[in-house]
Amino acid sequence: PHSPRAKNNLALEYISRHDLATARSLLEKCIVEAPTYAVCYTNLGIVNSMLGHAGAAEKNFEIAMRVDMGVVTSRLFYAEFLVNKGELQKAKKYLIEADEFASGLHQPVHQYLKLIKQRLGEPSSN
Repeated sequence: PHSPRAKNNLALEYISRHDLATARSLLEKCIVEAPTYAVCYTNLGIVNSMLGHAGAAEKNFEIAMRVDMGVVTSRLFYAEFLVNKGELQKAKKYLIEADEFASGLHQPVHQYLKLIKQRLGEPSSN
């Protein structure tokens, strides 16, 4: 594929086939070609997380959020990554941000935030 968007979409196909090495390679090329395309950083974070490269995954998620502050999915996937690491308080912070960016209308973010609050023993209402 010639465009970063096409590379990202093809990488998603490889992720679905569990060919993470090829997906990672495509996403790394996407980032070189379009260093402000936050979605590629988010997807690379997901791939690195799946490969067990926690440090690289965290860096990818952080860059995605820095490159495009308004991307809700970056915060959602980063929060999920943090939950899997057992960092519930930090995950809650990013879910609250995502919920604010989505004006409370992004149902998956809202539900996930409720779940995290319950796991932390906090009231689930906003």
